[in-house]
Amino acid sequence: MDPATWLLVSQATQTVLNFPFVRKQQKQTLQKLHTNRLIAELNGVSTANQINDIADETLANNITVASSSGYSPLDSGSFEAIQERVNTSRDKDLSMNKISTEMALTDINNSLSNLKDQMLMSEINLVTDLGSIYYSHKNYTKNKSIEEAYRAKQIKELETQTELLRGIKKKTTFGYKNLMNRVTGVYASNKLRYGSVGRY
Repeated sequence: MDPATWLLVSQATQTVLNFPFVRKQQKQTLQKLHTNRLIAELNGVSTANQINDIADETLANNITVASSSGYSPLDSGSFEAIQERVNTSRDKDLSMNKISTEMALTDINNSLSNLKDQMLMSEINLVTDLGSIYYSHKNYTKNKSIEEAYRAKQIKELETQTELLRGIKKKTTFGYKNLMNRVTGVYASNKLRYGSVGRY
């Protein structure tokens, strides 16, 4: 396996191995957020129940006090004022508790929504990364094949040129030998004819 392919395989392996680890953390966070949402809902209900219990107890005590004073509670201005103040306080406390609970739930729901988006993006990134690695390997293989084909073509052309040069060399050598033979023949002929070597 060549270094480039080994690198791409290593990247793919690392990507695949990292995904379960990231997904496990995301699931743990998801479970924690669901638990926190349930706790926030229960705290809201519990606080509302406590507010109602305290108000009901205060109202009941007011009736007892008014009755023990020897007059009808319904005819007492003080009794009615206390009752109204307790009910007003109850309504305010319940309203604040509702707002506080809704804010906590909204914050948790936003975190859940963001986490689900992150989980979806993790899946998309996994597919995208693997696709990118596959595409890179495919292009690398394709480019390598083209490069090897081009190299083979170049080698073939080089071999052809080498053969042509060898042919030219043979022809040149053969021509040179013929020329030398002719020159040697003329030299020998002149020597026989004139008894001396002519200059050429």
